Amino acid sequence: MGEGFLRANREIWSLIDRHSSDVGWLVKLIKIYGNIYDNIIASFSYFNASVKEVEGETGKSAGYWKRLAVLGLHALMFQSPEFVNAILSESATVSGSLSEMNLAKFFGLSRENLRNCLIDTFNTILGGGPRLGERESICYKYQFYGAVVAHIGAVLADLAGKQPQGIPRVNAVNSLTLWILRIIKDVATGSVGAGSIATLGASVGKGKTSIIYYTLRSVLHILGHPEPDRLASDLIILSADDFWDVMEALSASGEKALVMVVDNASIIFPKQWIRMGGAVSRLFLGANALIDLIRGVSGATVFVANAPDELASFVRRASTLNIRGVDLDIRSYSATLFTERAEILAPSEKEGRQKLVRSVEKPAAAYVYPLLKLPPALYVKDLQAKKEDIARILQEIKRIQEGEASGEDGSSGEEKK
Repeated sequence: MGEGFLRANREIWSLIDRHSSDVGWLVKLIKIYGNIYDNIIASFSYFNASVKEVEGETGKSAGYWKRLAVLGLHALMFQSPEFVNAILSESATVSGSLSEMNLAKFFGLSRENLRNCLIDTFNTILGGGPRLGERESICYKYQFYGAVVAHIGAVLADLAGKQPQGIPRVNAVNSLTLWILRIIKDVATGSVGAGSIATLGASVGKGKTSIIYYTLRSVLHILGHPEPDRLASDLIILSADDFWDVMEALSASGEKALVMVVDNASIIFPKQWIRMGGAVSRLFLGANALIDLIRGVSGATVFVANAPDELASFVRRASTLNIRGVDLDIRSYSATLFTERAEILAPSEKEGRQKLVRSVEKPAAAYVYPLLKLPPALYVKDLQAKKEDIARILQEIKRIQEGEASGEDGSSGEEKK
């Protein structure tokens, strides 16, 4: 795995080196995709802010509309215009499209005009244009309320039982896409010395690897790689053994990875590392040195865990981006809404004291199955890695139990958060 990762990393560096004298092109692209992401988040946020008004007019609960909006958020972040056209065409044959008709009534539009507003808004946002059109436009209120997210969700809900196939865009836009691009730009220009770490946590089977794969694929395509599908798979480390192989290869070669994704990372850096005792505990007692090593050999490192808090706390504390997934079942769709905490300058009064910085939660990505699926080869590879890790965990449990039975456990309790 080590040599294969190095080859993949060199391919990314070659893309950057072509423009080493001027990274203005990358700065411009980051700005464009930043605008697209901001408009997507604005649509989702504006709709959620006005959902009570929509609830009162449509007779559907706020919770119902918020869940549908997650489906639309996913489509804006990952799906292509062809996908939207396909679901509109398919849903035209479905009778009783009550949710969509409720929206049409709320906005005072015919179903045809409502759909025209959806297509126009979807294409405008993904084209980097302004979220709002002219005030005189029949779509202005639709756009102002951010209705595109709920509208797409309503169409998908009407198709429950007729599962559409997703058509993922080559350029997916979410929080991680921009985080990785900005770090690559900074590392390539020498603006920063040490790398940055992000964590992504959600339950097993809730789309973490899919989100990561399509994010990497997007980053590579934006950078101009001719085979983003292949290279994205090569940059995802799926097992503990492969992780240490890659770390050794990077350290020995003196090369710096621009981006590295470590899946199933809670196996490598478990929250309960203190209980493991022996050499593992001694290794992690030097946690700061270990984190410094990772940041020294990799620009953007993403650790993926099987629960939001299952990674060792020293990894989470060192992360500049912590993303958590919440499971949602929406009709026949299995969805995960990934969120992040962001610090913003917004003075507020709390307990008689003024705070200049406060923390807010915002969407980072949205996964919906079966609209987003891993390529079959990567799915099989990931499944095999998980089986091997499970076998390793069972062996470790057996070792600990045998140690406890013989009085040799010596554990000192779980790691404190």
